[in-house]
Amino acid sequence: MSLSNNSNKTISHYTSDIWSYITKLFNNDNILIDYSCKLCSPNQKTYAPGCAISTLHHHLQNKHHETYISFKNELYNITYCLVNWIISDLQPFSVVENSQFHDLIYTLNPKYKIPTRQTIRDLIIKIFNTQ
Repeated sequence: MSLSNNSNKTISHYTSDIWSYITKLFNNDNILIDYSCKLCSPNQKTYAPGCAISTLHHHLQNKHHETYISFKNELYNITYCLVNWIISDLQPFSVVENSQFHDLIYTLNPKYKIPTRQTIRDLIIKIFNTQ
């Protein structure tokens, strides 16, 4: 049995986690003019539209370190739970490639980027070697 979402929206599962902290600023013609940090005081820090995502990550890491660490810890905890579930339930590494699995994880936490099966394998080997 398959349940379908009747929505006609296409959801990208590969967006950066940075957009939770950055606002896109548009002019009256709906043209992107700047990025602004949601955690900084209004109009304190903006970046040009051509800047790299890594620049925005560096801003968050350097200027809002506690928020950045908290966010990264949350993502680490999800990965840790995912790996433990795969181990304890004897799931194949390829479970992380399943589109329904992606939909489930995206529904639970849209900011979480699911590791590849190779990354899962490497994490499990690392856990095995440390025990």
